[in-house]
Amino acid sequence: MLPHTDFNQNRDFTVIFYISRDWTYLSEGELVIYEKNLISGDFKIYDIINPEFNTFFSFEISEHSWHSVKKIKHNWQRLAIIVDFDLVKNVN
Repeated sequence: MLPHTDFNQNRDFTVIFYISRDWTYLSEGELVIYEKNLISGDFKIYDIINPEFNTFFSFEISEHSWHSVKKIKHNWQRLAIIVDFDLVKNVN
């Protein structure tokens, strides 16, 4: 999956809970978090999250929350529970 944001007017926060067992580095399927240079448009890897069993990761959804998922190899399944939240904002 290419770098993208999940930016949407209706979502503010994502939680990912990995439930697949037997992940190895040969399986790939990692979540890659990027920093994007706003001048050049180039991406730099900020962090890589391994989809190991019982791993939890969360991030704010914005137009700057660039990420991708590496292609899965070796017949391994990347199973996750993903929940998106829309935070209620006070309107006065």
